[in-house]
Amino acid sequence: MSSLQISLFAIAISYGMLCSYRFYRMKSAPAFRPLLGFLIIATTGYVAEWLMLHPDTPFKNAWLWTVINSALLLLPVFWFCIRSLLSPEAVPKIKAIGWLISLAVITSLPLLTTTHWGNTFSNAISPTSAFYILFVQSGMLISAGIYAVFTPHLLMRARQLTNNSNKAALGNERKAPSSLHYQLVNLLILALATKWMCCFLRVIHCAFGVEDGGYLLNVVMTLDIVVTLWALSQIFKLLPSQIEDDVVNKSSEDIVPNIPNKYQNSGVNAVTRQRILTKLRDACDKNGLHRQSSVSLKTLSENLCEKPHYISQVMNQELGCNFYSWLNQQRIKDACELLAANPEAKVIDIAEQVGFNAKSTFNSAFLKQTGYTPRRFKQSLKKGTNRTVRSSFSSK
Repeated sequence: MSSLQISLFAIAISYGMLCSYRFYRMKSAPAFRPLLGFLIIATTGYVAEWLMLHPDTPFKNAWLWTVINSALLLLPVFWFCIRSLLSPEAVPKIKAIGWLISLAVITSLPLLTTTHWGNTFSNAISPTSAFYILFVQSGMLISAGIYAVFTPHLLMRARQLTNNSNKAALGNERKAPSSLHYQLVNLLILALATKWMCCFLRVIHCAFGVEDGGYLLNVVMTLDIVVTLWALSQIFKLLPSQIEDDVVNKSSEDIVPNIPNKYQNSGVNAVTRQRILTKLRDACDKNGLHRQSSVSLKTLSENLCEKPHYISQVMNQELGCNFYSWLNQQRIKDACELLAANPEAKVIDIAEQVGFNAKSTFNSAFLKQTGYTPRRFKQSLKKGTNRTVRSSFSSK
């Protein structure tokens, strides 16, 4: 193992522990809790990999068994993470996957019985019979086969779920996943894809009794560390502000204003409500605050110098919507005006101008607000059939 790999292992393990600690502290964000398990298992796998590759470490076969099973256990945890991030209400159906992972773990158990105090995979003091070596290698190959088949299968299903989640969210009348969720999903998919290549080659390599690492294995292993390290660094960068904003938004805003006397004892009087409404109009018309992709109820309240729950109350009472609905209304209103001014503009360019990070999220919000897809809206502009939609926005 080269000094570069040792350094990368150390950094990856440190980042994994740091990100795990950050997720552990996020007790109020249930959608992110499965990521804690994913990070713990991935970090454990790197620790075992480092111990296995170190020339003076005993129990080589035990560490190899840990590497194999940490990779196997990433499968159900990975799928649980994806479903939790994209479909928080859904219960992941991982029963079949669990049975297969259990079978893979059982078939790799004979490897543990070959563990010894020496710092090599083979025991020079008490050699293992050729028949038992074949038995151990067969079990490792079965484990590798299950892992090799189901990892690409779940990666493709995760990608399909990512592409279809906005449509499903609209059909279920719930808020679509945020851009932060999509970024985390993509990082998980990338990290698991590279880890799949590395672990598969590692198990195949060791199953045939080769103790010295081959060139291809070392290259893929280094690639795995670099990609996972980059993914962990990106996850760590996403944690501090955006997740805290999501938690503040969820706790501060009133999702459904369906209780008539909800604000009966509130300190927000008519003068305060009018002041906040004026500030909201100025923030949109003069400052374009709603076009900032990172805007949240917290940042809006700081900009307006008003309390978050006061703003939420005014939106519910006076505008009949919550913060996210109000934000999408303002953005889609601007998008309609931009499309009317320039019908040939690309949809993704318009989406980015009004504050959306993803085209799919913009399409869902646009359809919900106008009843048109952006493409249909552009076509209706040329035919002059969208006056009703435009006039309805201008009256808001």
